[in-house]
Amino acid sequence: MEAKIKKELVYVVGIEPKDVIKKFPCDGTFGVIDLTGTLNFPPNGPINFKKYRSEDGAKAWNQIKRWVSSQSFDQVFVAGALDFLAPEMVYDWLFDHKDKKGFPKLIFSGKKIHSPMEKIANTIM
Repeated sequence: MEAKIKKELVYVVGIEPKDVIKKFPCDGTFGVIDLTGTLNFPPNGPINFKKYRSEDGAKAWNQIKRWVSSQSFDQVFVAGALDFLAPEMVYDWLFDHKDKKGFPKLIFSGKKIHSPMEKIANTIM
């Protein structure tokens, strides 16, 4: 049986993170986790922003899980994470948590689509 994520999971391939944010504006609460090192936001802006070095993928992954589990965000954008995290680990966690109340719209960007993530993405661009 194929996995289904109830809320929207978008996987954007090869687009600059700043362009992804423009393409998917959010009227509600918006979190951004950047592993690409290309994004900058002013402090105390409308976007909750965390920047990690690529070698700090485990810390970034823990932050992603906290944000998704906290039900504090309508949308979470993860720039470059699947280029630095094990896609199977991300897939397993998303599959286990997909039915939880408050699951936000998740947008992942990366240089290429990774299996098994293409199985659960609602949209691949």
